[in-house]
Amino acid sequence: MTDHRQQLAWVRAYVDEKVVPLIEAMNDIPNVYTLYSCQGSKREEGYMMFAYDGPERDALAFFKRFSALETPYSTVHMEWSSLEPQMRFRLAFLHGDIPELTRIVRRFR
Repeated sequence: MTDHRQQLAWVRAYVDEKVVPLIEAMNDIPNVYTLYSCQGSKREEGYMMFAYDGPERDALAFFKRFSALETPYSTVHMEWSSLEPQMRFRLAFLHGDIPELTRIVRRFR
């Protein structure tokens, strides 16, 4: 956390190739941005950490709606720290379920 204002900027970064469509779908949701991710493997689950940039009550409402999307493909957890300016979320998924999860996220608004 800093003692000065920050602004959200789109940044080009190298990420695991199979998770790119999911990252793009998540970043298309208003006020949501990806922090980091891993596509996982056949033996490890994949995950995406993302944040909601807005008032706490809006973040909680988003979490409630988004966590209702939980499918056999994913789980969603919320993390909050007084050291961070926004609530963070962890989306966990199975490696092979990224395409279906991406379709579900694209329909979320």
